[in-house]
Amino acid sequence: MKKFLFLLTLSSLLPVLTPQAAWANSRASIPSNICDNHFRRIQSSDNIRLRLYSTPSYDNNGYPSHNASTIIRVLKNGTEVMINMGDSTGRWTEITIPGGTTGWVLTNALAASSIGSSSFNGYMRVHTLDGGIVNLRSEPWLTSQVVKPLQTGELVRYRNFDGYWHEVSTTDGRRGFVASQYLVCD
Repeated sequence: MKKFLFLLTLSSLLPVLTPQAAWANSRASIPSNICDNHFRRIQSSDNIRLRLYSTPSYDNNGYPSHNASTIIRVLKNGTEVMINMGDSTGRWTEITIPGGTTGWVLTNALAASSIGSSSFNGYMRVHTLDGGIVNLRSEPWLTSQVVKPLQTGELVRYRNFDGYWHEVSTTDGRRGFVASQYLVCD
């Protein structure tokens, strides 16, 4: 009887995985809308929709009214903004503009932003309106210890999702949590 020697390498036994398949096979929780970021651009053909208001206001029929709220400022078309929340009607959206001012705009004045990718590859980038830093924290809440400040544009690896926070690791191996509104798909 002849004996045969088979030499197999570990890599020949493992399936080849794309980044998406690797993440699908991991234990990480990936929200289906992970690449829907919080950034939009102001886009309107009339000046009414370019106004930033202090509060949303409505007429007697529940439609947006432009008379009962204070105008904070008039925005320029193309201004990048960050979405905070919408009202119950879907007609008004609270936003933050560069410099940190918060106010309300008509939802139909918001257009998609070109920031970030629409497909997830396991990595995300830090993004802010003004190029500032975002804190990597030890736990998923604002009062937890800062592990490291992250610069706008810095690449992080997605690990998990915890409410309004993403658990990530940095290129130097530090792990922690970043508020999800400051991350875009790479």
